[in-house]
Amino acid sequence: MIPLRNDIVSFLEKNKEPFLMSWEKQTIITGKDSINDFIFLYGDVMYDLLYKSIILTYEEMNLLIEPFAKKIARDRMIEQIGMGEFVYKINIGKTILCKDLLQHFSDIGDFPPFLDRICHVFDKFLFYAVTHYTDIKDQIIEEKNQYITSTHHERLTLLGQMTSSFVHEFRNPLTSIHGFVQLLRSEHPTLPYLDIIANELEQLKFSISQFLMLSKKEIIELEKTSFP
Repeated sequence: MIPLRNDIVSFLEKNKEPFLMSWEKQTIITGKDSINDFIFLYGDVMYDLLYKSIILTYEEMNLLIEPFAKKIARDRMIEQIGMGEFVYKINIGKTILCKDLLQHFSDIGDFPPFLDRICHVFDKFLFYAVTHYTDIKDQIIEEKNQYITSTHHERLTLLGQMTSSFVHEFRNPLTSIHGFVQLLRSEHPTLPYLDIIANELEQLKFSISQFLMLSKKEIIELEKTSFP
Protein backbone atom coordinates (compact mmCIF):
# COMPACT_ATOMS: atom_id res chain seq x y z
CA MET A 1 0.00 0.00 0.00
CA ILE A 2 2.82 2.42 0.81
CA PRO A 3 4.54 2.03 -2.60
CA LEU A 4 1.18 2.54 -4.32
CA ARG A 5 0.48 5.57 -2.18
CA ASN A 6 3.85 7.03 -3.13
CA ASP A 7 3.12 6.36 -6.81
CA ILE A 8 -0.21 8.18 -6.58
CA VAL A 9 1.38 11.11 -4.75
CA SER A 10 4.06 11.27 -7.47
CA PHE A 11 1.38 11.14 -10.15
CA LEU A 12 -0.54 14.01 -8.55
CA GLU A 13 2.62 16.10 -8.25
CA LYS A 14 3.48 15.66 -11.94
CA ASN A 15 -0.02 16.19 -13.29
CA LYS A 16 -1.14 19.23 -11.33
CA GLU A 17 -0.79 21.80 -14.11
CA PRO A 18 -2.28 19.60 -16.88
CA PHE A 19 -5.22 18.77 -14.61
CA LEU A 20 -5.92 22.39 -13.70
CA MET A 21 -5.65 23.49 -17.35
CA SER A 22 -8.01 20.75 -18.48
CA TRP A 23 -10.42 21.54 -15.64
CA GLU A 24 -10.47 25.25 -16.46
CA LYS A 25 -10.94 24.60 -20.17
CA GLN A 26 -13.89 22.27 -19.66
CA THR A 27 -15.70 24.50 -17.16
CA ILE A 28 -15.93 27.66 -19.26
CA ILE A 29 -19.72 27.70 -19.56
CA THR A 30 -20.95 31.28 -19.41
CA GLY A 31 -19.70 34.70 -18.45
CA LYS A 32 -22.21 34.98 -15.61
CA ASP A 33 -19.97 33.55 -12.91
CA SER A 34 -18.16 36.69 -11.74
CA ILE A 35 -16.00 34.68 -9.35
CA ASN A 36 -13.70 34.18 -12.25
CA ASP A 37 -12.82 31.59 -11.96
CA PHE A 38 -12.97 28.95 -9.23
CA ILE A 39 -10.11 27.01 -10.83
CA PHE A 40 -8.07 30.17 -11.36
CA LEU A 41 -8.55 31.44 -7.82
CA TYR A 42 -8.81 28.25 -5.78
CA GLY A 43 -7.46 25.48 -8.00
CA ASP A 44 -4.19 25.26 -6.10
CA VAL A 45 -5.98 25.00 -2.76
CA MET A 46 -8.36 22.37 -4.08
CA TYR A 47 -5.54 20.34 -5.56
CA ASP A 48 -3.63 20.55 -2.29
CA LEU A 49 -6.65 18.99 -0.54
CA LEU A 50 -6.73 16.21 -3.13
CA TYR A 51 -3.03 15.64 -2.65
CA LYS A 52 -3.37 15.46 1.15
CA SER A 53 -6.32 13.09 0.92
CA ILE A 54 -3.91 10.28 0.01
CA ILE A 55 -2.09 10.71 3.31
CA LEU A 56 -4.56 12.05 5.89
CA THR A 57 -7.46 10.32 7.62
CA TYR A 58 -11.04 11.16 6.65
CA GLU A 59 -11.50 13.15 9.87
CA GLU A 60 -8.37 15.17 9.20
CA MET A 61 -9.49 15.83 5.62
CA ASN A 62 -12.91 17.06 6.76
CA LEU A 63 -11.26 19.58 9.09
CA LEU A 64 -9.46 21.05 6.07
CA ILE A 65 -12.34 20.81 3.60
CA GLU A 66 -15.12 22.37 5.71
CA PRO A 67 -13.68 25.88 6.31
CA PHE A 68 -12.55 26.15 2.69
CA ALA A 69 -15.97 25.10 1.37
CA LYS A 70 -17.74 27.54 3.70
CA LYS A 71 -15.52 30.38 2.51
CA ILE A 72 -16.49 29.65 -1.10
CA ALA A 73 -20.18 29.60 -0.10
CA ARG A 74 -19.87 33.00 1.62
CA ASP A 75 -18.02 34.46 -1.36
CA ARG A 76 -20.73 33.32 -3.75
CA MET A 77 -23.47 34.66 -1.49
CA ILE A 78 -21.73 38.05 -1.34
CA GLU A 79 -21.45 38.03 -5.14
CA GLN A 80 -25.12 36.96 -5.30
CA ILE A 81 -24.26 33.99 -7.48
CA GLY A 82 -26.14 30.71 -7.37
CA MET A 83 -24.64 27.27 -6.90
CA GLY A 84 -25.73 25.57 -10.13
CA GLU A 85 -22.64 26.22 -12.25
CA PHE A 86 -20.42 25.78 -9.21
CA VAL A 87 -21.72 22.24 -8.57
CA TYR A 88 -21.30 21.46 -12.26
CA LYS A 89 -17.69 22.67 -12.25
CA ILE A 90 -16.75 20.62 -9.18
CA ASN A 91 -18.24 17.50 -10.73
CA ILE A 92 -16.29 18.14 -13.95
CA GLY A 93 -13.07 18.30 -11.93
CA LYS A 94 -13.96 15.06 -10.16
CA THR A 95 -14.62 13.33 -13.49
CA ILE A 96 -11.37 14.52 -15.06
CA LEU A 97 -9.14 13.50 -12.16
CA CYS A 98 -10.84 10.14 -11.57
CA LYS A 99 -10.58 9.33 -15.27
CA ASP A 100 -6.85 10.15 -15.32
CA LEU A 101 -6.20 8.10 -12.19
CA LEU A 102 -8.13 5.10 -13.50
CA GLN A 103 -6.16 5.14 -16.73
CA HIS A 104 -2.91 4.84 -14.78
CA PHE A 105 -3.87 2.65 -11.81
CA SER A 106 -6.96 0.65 -12.79
CA ASP A 107 -4.99 -2.61 -13.01
CA ILE A 108 -3.81 -2.35 -9.40
CA GLY A 109 -6.12 -4.13 -6.98
CA ASP A 110 -5.31 -1.88 -4.03
CA PHE A 111 -6.13 1.31 -5.93
CA PRO A 112 -9.93 1.71 -5.24
CA PRO A 113 -9.51 2.90 -1.60
CA PHE A 114 -7.31 5.76 -2.80
CA LEU A 115 -9.85 6.66 -5.47
CA ASP A 116 -12.50 6.76 -2.75
CA ARG A 117 -10.39 9.30 -0.89
CA ILE A 118 -10.21 11.53 -3.96
CA CYS A 119 -13.97 11.30 -4.46
CA HIS A 120 -14.49 12.04 -0.76
CA VAL A 121 -12.76 15.41 -1.15
CA PHE A 122 -15.02 16.47 -4.01
CA ASP A 123 -18.19 15.11 -2.40
CA LYS A 124 -17.56 16.58 1.06
CA PHE A 125 -16.51 19.88 -0.45
CA LEU A 126 -19.81 20.13 -2.34
CA PHE A 127 -21.78 19.04 0.72
CA TYR A 128 -20.25 21.67 3.01
CA ALA A 129 -20.43 24.43 0.40
CA VAL A 130 -24.04 23.85 -0.68
CA THR A 131 -25.23 23.30 2.90
CA HIS A 132 -23.58 26.47 4.18
CA TYR A 133 -24.83 28.47 1.18
CA THR A 134 -28.37 27.25 1.88
CA ASP A 135 -28.07 28.07 5.60
CA ILE A 136 -26.91 31.61 4.82
CA LYS A 137 -29.71 32.11 2.33
CA ASP A 138 -32.32 30.78 4.77
CA GLN A 139 -31.00 33.14 7.45
CA ILE A 140 -31.23 36.12 5.08
CA ILE A 141 -34.80 35.19 4.15
CA GLU A 142 -35.72 34.80 7.83
CA GLU A 143 -34.24 38.22 8.66
CA LYS A 144 -36.16 39.81 5.78
CA ASN A 145 -39.38 38.16 6.93
CA GLN A 146 -38.82 39.41 10.46
CA TYR A 147 -38.17 42.92 9.15
CA ILE A 148 -41.32 42.84 7.02
CA THR A 149 -43.37 41.55 9.96
CA SER A 150 -41.93 44.17 12.29
CA THR A 151 -42.57 46.95 9.76
CA HIS A 152 -46.11 45.70 9.23
CA HIS A 153 -46.80 45.75 12.97
CA GLU A 154 -45.41 49.27 13.23
CA ARG A 155 -47.63 50.42 10.37
CA LEU A 156 -50.67 48.80 11.97
CA THR A 157 -49.84 50.51 15.27
CA LEU A 158 -49.49 53.87 13.53
CA LEU A 159 -52.71 53.28 11.62
CA GLY A 160 -54.50 52.48 14.88
CA GLN A 161 -53.19 55.67 16.50
CA MET A 162 -54.23 57.76 13.49
CA THR A 163 -57.68 56.13 13.45
CA SER A 164 -58.17 56.73 17.16
CA SER A 165 -57.20 60.36 16.76
CA PHE A 166 -59.52 60.71 13.78
CA VAL A 167 -62.44 59.21 15.70
CA HIS A 168 -61.85 61.62 18.59
CA GLU A 169 -61.88 64.55 16.18
CA PHE A 170 -64.95 63.17 14.46
CA ARG A 171 -66.86 62.81 17.73
CA ASN A 172 -66.63 66.54 18.56
CA PRO A 173 -68.58 67.87 15.52
CA LEU A 174 -70.93 64.90 15.83
CA THR A 175 -71.84 66.03 19.33
CA SER A 176 -72.53 69.52 17.99
CA ILE A 177 -74.74 68.17 15.22
CA HIS A 178 -76.63 66.04 17.71
CA GLY A 179 -77.18 69.12 19.90
CA PHE A 180 -78.55 71.16 16.99
CA VAL A 181 -80.91 68.33 16.07
CA GLN A 182 -82.30 68.40 19.61
CA LEU A 183 -82.63 72.17 19.37
CA LEU A 184 -84.51 71.89 16.06
CA ARG A 185 -86.78 69.26 17.56
CA SER A 186 -87.72 71.55 20.45
CA GLU A 187 -88.31 74.58 18.20
CA HIS A 188 -89.93 72.73 15.31
CA PRO A 189 -91.50 69.56 16.65
CA THR A 190 -93.34 68.89 13.37
CA LEU A 191 -90.23 69.14 11.20
CA PRO A 192 -90.00 65.84 9.25
CA TYR A 193 -87.08 63.38 9.39
CA LEU A 194 -85.66 64.72 12.66
CA ASP A 195 -86.33 61.38 14.38
CA ILE A 196 -84.51 59.53 11.62
CA ILE A 197 -81.54 61.90 11.80
CA ALA A 198 -81.41 61.65 15.59
CA ASN A 199 -81.57 57.84 15.47
CA GLU A 200 -78.74 57.62 12.94
CA LEU A 201 -76.63 59.96 15.02
CA GLU A 202 -77.21 57.82 18.11
CA GLN A 203 -76.10 54.73 16.19
CA LEU A 204 -72.99 56.53 15.01
CA LYS A 205 -72.17 57.74 18.52
CA PHE A 206 -72.58 54.19 19.83
CA SER A 207 -70.18 52.81 17.18
CA ILE A 208 -67.61 55.48 18.02
CA SER A 209 -67.89 54.74 21.73
CA GLN A 210 -67.38 51.02 21.06
CA PHE A 211 -64.26 51.73 18.99
CA LEU A 212 -62.78 54.02 21.61
CA MET A 213 -63.42 51.44 24.29
CA LEU A 214 -61.52 48.80 22.29
CA SER A 215 -58.64 51.18 21.57
CA LYS A 216 -57.94 51.85 25.25
CA LYS A 217 -54.62 50.50 26.50
CA GLU A 218 -55.94 49.45 29.88
CA ILE A 219 -56.35 45.73 30.38
CA ILE A 220 -59.59 44.78 32.03
CA GLU A 221 -59.12 41.82 34.29
CA LEU A 222 -62.13 39.64 34.66
CA GLU A 223 -62.93 38.37 38.12
CA LYS A 224 -62.14 34.75 38.66
CA THR A 225 -65.20 32.61 38.91
CA SER A 226 -65.18 29.29 40.67
CA PHE A 227 -67.23 26.52 39.25
CA PRO A 228 -68.48 23.71 41.44
